[in-house]
Amino acid sequence: MSDSDEFLRLYAHERSSGAMKIINLTQNEWRRRGDESDPYLVFKFSDPVTDYRGIVVGCAKDVDVHLPKRKGFSRNHFAFAFDDQHRPIVHDLGSKVGLRVMYNAEPGSRRSGFKFLLRGPAVCKQSYSILDIGELRKFRAVVSPYDNTSPDYIAGVSAFRQCMKQLSDARDLSHLELTKKGKKTPRPSRWQTARPDNGPVLVKDEIGRGAFGIVYCVWDATTGKISHALKVPLKPFDPYRASLWKRELKIMGCVKHEHIVESEVSDPDPSSGQLFTLKMEYLPLGSLHALPTPLTPSERMEVLCQLLSALEYLHGKEPPIAHRDIKPDNILVASRGPSGIHVKFGDFGLAKAEENLQTFCGTPEYLAPEIPVGRDTTANDTYTVAVDIWSLGLVIAKYECAAPTFPKKYTKDPKRWAKVVIAYFRREQEKNGSKLLRFLLDTMLVENPDDRKDAVTCLEGALALKKEISRIGTPTPSVPSAVTPSGPSTVITPSIYGTPTPSFQGTELSMVPTGASAATVRSSEVPTESRSHKRSRLGEPLSRPALQQSDMAATAEAEDHQLSEDDHSDNPKASKRRKVGEGSKGSRV
Repeated sequence: MSDSDEFLRLYAHERSSGAMKIINLTQNEWRRRGDESDPYLVFKFSDPVTDYRGIVVGCAKDVDVHLPKRKGFSRNHFAFAFDDQHRPIVHDLGSKVGLRVMYNAEPGSRRSGFKFLLRGPAVCKQSYSILDIGELRKFRAVVSPYDNTSPDYIAGVSAFRQCMKQLSDARDLSHLELTKKGKKTPRPSRWQTARPDNGPVLVKDEIGRGAFGIVYCVWDATTGKISHALKVPLKPFDPYRASLWKRELKIMGCVKHEHIVESEVSDPDPSSGQLFTLKMEYLPLGSLHALPTPLTPSERMEVLCQLLSALEYLHGKEPPIAHRDIKPDNILVASRGPSGIHVKFGDFGLAKAEENLQTFCGTPEYLAPEIPVGRDTTANDTYTVAVDIWSLGLVIAKYECAAPTFPKKYTKDPKRWAKVVIAYFRREQEKNGSKLLRFLLDTMLVENPDDRKDAVTCLEGALALKKEISRIGTPTPSVPSAVTPSGPSTVITPSIYGTPTPSFQGTELSMVPTGASAATVRSSEVPTESRSHKRSRLGEPLSRPALQQSDMAATAEAEDHQLSEDDHSDNPKASKRRKVGEGSKGSRV
């Protein structure tokens, strides 16, 4: 739509025969555009406004858009206008059958005497709405892209609404004069006597999906205001899935902390076997992973202190609650501005309240080294809530300085990956002198869980470090500011509940978007070779950032090589096998 005067087009949705006949009526010819195969009606700001309700559609002779005189159509069926925020709306004028507006795959709700937005908020994925005025009569309403702050758009809407107001004032004055003369006023039209609506029409748009649940954003079809997020269980509802879902509901029902997403158990969902749903607060800024700019040094300290306070609360419960999937995608941003940043933990789909844990679950890149791996694990191979301390420490460390890309070969070897990470961050700390990185290495990024500090001790140390840094300052790491933790290239949506990264549930590789549970992932979705590595392998020149990432990856490979040598140094047979496996391209791990 290149014409700035145009604000709306009406097409026949899926070429419905009833809608095509209405568009091709002789009375609507002056609005018709397009060819015979795909005609549409166009609406412009410059069109004359003849009714105080807007552009009226119906069977009456004096309407703007004509409908055939058929059963179910009213004389004044609905009208197009603008609300106080200059947004285009459609208003049912108390028609006999009502009007149904659909914004996605959901069936919607048919209402009489109700106002609907023609375009949903930004979270609404569908770029158009569907107007259903009866069987085989569905229109696709396409609103012109507009800027609410554009002077031309504001002027067009203001002139449109001013005409409506003048017509409304003239009508009221005419009724008043008839009343003074003792004459009966005209009988109210049907739209004035329409039955009251049954509350707001709430629209659900999917923003996240996992193995056990779907997360929706719920918004009002009249105001466009986002009400909340809703998590519902995903089919099929077998006993195992149902038990996991009930466990998450139980945990979320007993936790309340300023740095944990607020939630409450809602009414049962009839479509999900009457399992209860989870109603959560909606955080429009999304996750740390989705932030447009990296965290500043002060924001890193704020995030660390806030989330450590949440872990102190969770780990202090009886029995203690382990989150088990801490990563940037599951850390949601409630606010960010000059006054600071406020974050909250989300997605407790893998959380469990227990002293000794055994299940192999979480996101490979952020797994603690003590997580039991493989089929040789026994009942004695357990871990504790200390895994959360490691994961959070790694998240903050990767925001403090750039880190190597997570290699696929460490997917089920968290202990070895931990060694690489610790060695890398130690060397970086010696280079840049970061006090925060030193603190993380001493307290949180500790390979032995028995030597790792608990949440209480870490919080006390983090608060003390925060005061020290704010008083004397701290050297800024020499690494570039592109320190957002790396993740897979797969992006579903810049949704508020983050982009999914690989996670584990039991022994299955899965994807868990923030606010949802785990879902099975194909091998092609596992993090693959980085672009800079590929370009280097192909002999193409690398840019400065790409060179730096390539250097970091090479360093990680060197550290891994050294670890492999250490592993085999005391085993002559293993060393011999290693030499045999070496080729012209170097050793293989």
